[in-house]
Amino acid sequence: MNFRFSFFVSVAAVVLLARAAAVDSVVVFNEIRYHPADSDPAGEWIELHNQMAIDVDLSAWHIEDGVNITFPEGTVIPGGGYLLVAANPAGLQAASGRSGEQGPSPAV
Repeated sequence: MNFRFSFFVSVAAVVLLARAAAVDSVVVFNEIRYHPADSDPAGEWIELHNQMAIDVDLSAWHIEDGVNITFPEGTVIPGGGYLLVAANPAGLQAASGRSGEQGPSPAV
């Protein structure tokens, strides 16, 4: 095998692996509930969805402008799973019985 062919095969393998890794880290905004009919801000939330089959660690990821949250260490969305970011997690839990929501980061 000559050097030139070997080099191109190696580069192609690295590019394909990088693309595969990037594809497997997709988290999307799946649903947004803004300004609910009852005007209760506790009912406002954003649902994130991990579209991939692997767990995605959101530690230190952040959302800003309108919703301000930095996800704490150990925040993971399981493969195919969902995570709710609520304006008022305690209020949403009281109203719906749900649990496990994340909430806005404290103002600094």
